[in-house]
Amino acid sequence: MANTFFSHDFSANYPIVKAQGINTQFQLPQYMFWGRWMKKYTTLGKKAVVPNGSIPVNEVVNSPFVMHRELEKQAGDNIEIPIFREFKEIGKKGDEQLFNRTEERYLNFARVYINELRHGEKVRQGNMNTQRLKKYGIPESSRTGLGMQLAKRLNFLEIPYALYLKHSFSVLTDTKMFGNDANVARVSHPNFYVVGDGKVSYSSGYPGTAGYEGEVATALDTLDATKVISGSYLRALNADDQIRKIPYFVTKNGTKFRLLLLDPYGMAALRDDADIKAMNRTGFVDSMITKNPELTGMELFYEGWAIYDAGHAVYPLQTSGGIPLYGPTATADTFTNLDDFKSYSAYNKFGGIIIGDNAIAEASGWDLKWTGEMWDHEHIKEIGYSIGIGFSRPDYMNEDDGTTGQYLINDTSAIVAYFASVPTL
Repeated sequence: MANTFFSHDFSANYPIVKAQGINTQFQLPQYMFWGRWMKKYTTLGKKAVVPNGSIPVNEVVNSPFVMHRELEKQAGDNIEIPIFREFKEIGKKGDEQLFNRTEERYLNFARVYINELRHGEKVRQGNMNTQRLKKYGIPESSRTGLGMQLAKRLNFLEIPYALYLKHSFSVLTDTKMFGNDANVARVSHPNFYVVGDGKVSYSSGYPGTAGYEGEVATALDTLDATKVISGSYLRALNADDQIRKIPYFVTKNGTKFRLLLLDPYGMAALRDDADIKAMNRTGFVDSMITKNPELTGMELFYEGWAIYDAGHAVYPLQTSGGIPLYGPTATADTFTNLDDFKSYSAYNKFGGIIIGDNAIAEASGWDLKWTGEMWDHEHIKEIGYSIGIGFSRPDYMNEDDGTTGQYLINDTSAIVAYFASVPTL
């Protein structure tokens, strides 16, 4: 039986490629796109940390990810993140009275939820099977394979879902959370741009309402082959008031940039843009990466945009019944197989992701651990993993008047929808 190890199968004839084992969640990042930024996290104070708590020399101190570990020691399935609003008044001058004329600062909250992620492999390994398969390292290869599966799960589902729809896939598709907690809902990004049509308006409803979802869907339906990502469009984005609120990353030599993540088709089209070609002359990007290792993996750089090919972590976009759909699916939240993310050739509308400092809140309940089921006097029957983890956009409600406001606010990221088709070979 292919891919199943029974104690009386002569499984040594099966072709098996053994890779490095994956034993902790800190080894997972190297196997996925997001991992280049997950190797280092920042606290709310923007102090960069790595798993051992040290700060790498000459590294930038800001990061897309903010790690929260409170739930590792406390009960609960979500963390409230306090967000202080900026002061607005200009203050007093000279002999003007300050007493009793100071300003109150408003405190809002964002939430990040966790859920348990699990998967396993049916092994049924007895002592004789162990003897036959010694050189293949069973069950070590099970841990490697499952670790890779978890990396893909985070890469294609959990993290992108948080950026497109506010919370992780595992949170939004768990009936114990979705529908039972008013704070757990599928919400398109408050900063949603469509090439050629600007930022989606709130005229039919604020983010989090059905009216706003309808506005997003209507805007997506206008995308056609003329509305592609380009150098001129990126220059225009730089002048947009909301985009300018997204905090820059800063390299060790002082270069400021925001991240722009595109799908492979959009990246191929952008490479042919005349302005982009002129800026990214031979060796230019390599020189920037050499001077700034934190830009490793960057494909293009233009006008303060560090542009990455995020592969299939950037979703195709569709509409159905007047609402937007995210990912390669005809019905919302129906992914059951990682093969769904292998090819997007049937799609031509995509949601590029703009990311600034502290754009993704990550919460940890417990580290990756391995589990096992035994049978027939301690023969291994199944091997599995368990991890308590979650990702969320740090959206928060406008509560400046002391009551729940009308709309969500997010000043750390954005989505830009564009047209891109499979390049002709």
